[in-house]
Amino acid sequence: VSVVAFVKGVAVLGGVAPSRVEVLSITDKFPAQRRTLLQAAGVSVDFTISFEGLSRAKLTAVVLEAAVAGGELHIQLVTEGLTGLTGISLLQIPSVTSRSLPPSPPPAVPRAFPVQ
Repeated sequence: VSVVAFVKGVAVLGGVAPSRVEVLSITDKFPAQRRTLLQAAGVSVDFTISFEGLSRAKLTAVVLEAAVAGGELHIQLVTEGLTGLTGISLLQIPSVTSRSLPPSPPPAVPRAFPVQ
């Protein structure tokens, strides 16, 4: 449920379909054995969003970074069901990368066949 709520929240603010948001990993920031009484539980979520165009990807990265800083992502995640969420912070600046497409096969070369 938490992953679904996270994906929906990011998708809403990023203006993309939830199917384009993929959670790559969720890491406990404070393992139980190292947690003190004053530390809350926390997780780091690494995710990616797929786009058709590079300009749209760059714009969405800026929008989501601003949504973290302005508190909109926190509000949206709580709205989507992460009611125990007490805070959110950006651990890494969003980056935009493009995947290279596999090379297309070369065009067919016409071949002359001997006439018999």
